[in-house]
Amino acid sequence: MRTLGVIVAIPVLAFFAFVTWYKLTFPSYTFHYRLTVQVEVDGEVKEASGVIGIRWNDTPDLPDVPTFKFHAFGQALLVDLGGHGVLFVPLSASEEREGLDARRLPFGQQAPRTRDVVERAINVRSRSQVAPHNLPQFIWQPQLNDPGSAVVVTADQFAEVISPDVRLVGVWTEITEDPVSIGLEEEAPWIGEMYAKKRQSVTRDYKDRRFYWNIHALRRNADE
Repeated sequence: MRTLGVIVAIPVLAFFAFVTWYKLTFPSYTFHYRLTVQVEVDGEVKEASGVIGIRWNDTPDLPDVPTFKFHAFGQALLVDLGGHGVLFVPLSASEEREGLDARRLPFGQQAPRTRDVVERAINVRSRSQVAPHNLPQFIWQPQLNDPGSAVVVTADQFAEVISPDVRLVGVWTEITEDPVSIGLEEEAPWIGEMYAKKRQSVTRDYKDRRFYWNIHALRRNADE
């Protein structure tokens, strides 16, 4: 009986040893950061701020190529421009358009390929202004409840596309222990409907500046 117990115990212990080794060798990091965007609208500064989560997982490398997975979770940031519509900073951006998505903002243009890069970002506890060449992607809608009218714009295009009286003041990030923001769907119920149905509300067209919504653009759970 004791021999049977030993036989059973060996693979169990080996399994837990492998899991422990894997977690130590290929760690994962989860952290939150506060994203703040200020836009001047008709001479008045409008500010929006929200907390976004980042999950980064190291994975077994290919030969000479570090591999990793990371994504943002929570909800997109909504900036109310009053009579000039709204701006979204998406969690997952249109890769064919200029601007970073929310998962890249704490790191800049360079993807966090190694844990050292991630740890350095996490350890920066001061508020940092995002450089002009690292600005997020902005999705503008003339009307909040009309996602079909969404277009991707850069900060330099605000005056031309939105209004001469709209300009970006700045974008800031800051690592925080605050919980991830919620409640965006209360302001825009169509987000929940689109998320649940997993559908695109705008036809994808590379020649069209309109943003084609994907399932994780405005909302994503931590475990997805």
